[in-house]
This record gives sequence, C-alpha cells and structure tokens, in this order.
Amino acid sequence: MNPIPLQTVVLLAASNVFMTFAWYGHLKNLSAKPWYLAALVSWGIALFEYLLQVPANRIGYGHFTLAQLKIIQEVITLAVFVPLRGHLHAAAAQARLPLGRAVPVRRRLLHLPLMNAPASPFERYRHIVVEGPIGAGKTSLARRIAERFGGTPVLEEPAENPFLERFYRDGRRYALPAQLFFLFQRVNQLRDLAQRDLFSEALVGDFLLEKDPLFARLTLDDDELALYQQIFDSLRPQSPVPDLVIYLQARPETLYERIRRRGIPMESDLSEAYLRGLVDAYSRFFHHYDAAPLLIVNTEHLNPVENDDDFSLLVRQLLEMRGRRVFFSLGE
Repeated sequence: MNPIPLQTVVLLAASNVFMTFAWYGHLKNLSAKPWYLAALVSWGIALFEYLLQVPANRIGYGHFTLAQLKIIQEVITLAVFVPLRGHLHAAAAQARLPLGRAVPVRRRLLHLPLMNAPASPFERYRHIVVEGPIGAGKTSLARRIAERFGGTPVLEEPAENPFLERFYRDGRRYALPAQLFFLFQRVNQLRDLAQRDLFSEALVGDFLLEKDPLFARLTLDDDELALYQQIFDSLRPQSPVPDLVIYLQARPETLYERIRRRGIPMESDLSEAYLRGLVDAYSRFFHHYDAAPLLIVNTEHLNPVENDDDFSLLVRQLLEMRGRRVFFSLGE
C-alpha cells in the first residue's frame, strides 16, 4: 500500500479506538460516578481522537475522494466496534441501558443487535423503492423502513405542489400544471440521487420516474399528453435503477376508505371512479415492469405501516425473496 494511504488508515483506526472508549468506556469503569464526571473524562479521551483523525483526513485528502474517506471511516468504525460488541452488551446491562435501542455513532444510529432482531433489508438492497396508488401506504412504509434500518428517505413532496389541491377540485383544468410540477420535482430529486454514492448510502424512495406518465395518460387530453410527453422525454435523467421495487396493492374501495379515514382536506373530492382507473393503470404498468426485482404486496389484510408483526413479516419476505418477481399476500 502507498505510505500516505497507509498512514491515513492507521491514524483513523487509532482515532476510532479513542472514539470507542470515549463513547462507551464510562459504561463499565465510571457507571457508579456522577454523569458530569463521566462526561469530562469522555471529553478528554475524545480530544485524542480528533488529534489523530484531523491529520488522518488531511493526509488522505488528495489520495482519496471525500466519499472514499467517508467509506473508509465507516468501515474502520465498525471494524473497531464489532470486536467489542460483547463487552458493550455486558457494560450496557450493568448500566441498565435497554439493549436493542439506538446508540448514536458519528451522527448516525447503530442498533446494538439482539438475537431476535430482524436483519436489515439494506444488507441485500442498497436502493429500495416503494410504489403504489394513493392510499396504499407507500410513503409511510418507505419512511418506516428508512427510520427502522437507518436508510435515507427520498420521498415525494405533494404539499409543495401549488396545483394539487386545485386539481382535486377541478381535474380538467389543473391536470397539466399539477402533472408538470410533479415531473420537475421528481426529475430534480433523481438528479441529486444520481450524484450520491450508493455504495455507502442506503436509500428508500416512494416513486419511480417511469411511472410518471401513468398519471398523465389518466388525466390529460391528447394535446396536453403530447406536450407532456415531449417535456418528459427531454427532461428524463439517467437515474440509478433500484435494487428492489415494492409494489403495494389494494382494491379501490379499500383505498377510498383509507383516504377518507386519514382526512386530508384536499383529498376529499377524490372519487372511487378515479381510484378505479388509477388501480387499473398501476396494475398494467407493473404487469410489464422488469427493470428491477419486484415484490408485489397485497395490503388488503396486511398493514406493515401500523402493525409491528406485519412489518416484521414483510421484512422477512424481503430478506428471503428469491427471483425477480414475487407475490406476497395474507389471507383473512
């Protein structure tokens, strides 16, 4: 190895040893002492961490990119932490800390694993997209997966669309501006996504850009659709293909009831007829979709957003999935 990168790795490893003791050493050695004394001791140890880490990054910068330095730092952090895992479990138990709760590590969350804790789907899929018609629960599920397993959510922002509420009231008049606003919003999000380092960052989103014309065909007249298609073709970015797509299904009647229960005022004018057309369009789209592995989930009797057992079942299905197209459903 080149001497300069080797110096960077050695210094980062040493700094992480100090970091580990600064964060967790007090659990065993100072658990009976006042917290402020433990904080002062931890601060003193952390000083040595930064005395090593700052020169390590300065030496490495120019030989590694910032993204590569970040990846090296994360790998070394886990490499130092994992051998001490058993020690930390014992220390946490002694200090009466609830095992399995989130522990802060470098502004992220690292879960102390329990024997029965589910593995993360990000171990298999670094980029997951949850899709489905309005009311299916795609955004809520994407957010829950991101929060539970430490991924970065990439979500639609319908509240920012100034035409959406008017579209729900007068779809004929406001369909085109509402559709174009969503198109521009999604394109900008995917352009940002294309610049991210997907090897070091797990992502979970709630939309596929390829699905965008689905709504356009449902709501626009022929002239508007032709204009929209021209704009879509000219703007469409080269976005990364997801490692997995989760497609949430439900009957139009079920979606209508869910929308009614959540009580968002601007959605009150949605009709069952519109939802029937939307469900049919989604079914046809995913019947032909083959760009990424697809898990089709019937949510009629499955609620992975609000039910912990259902969520665990879905995660297990993700981890055990074989093949490129799988259907998952629960009976009544």
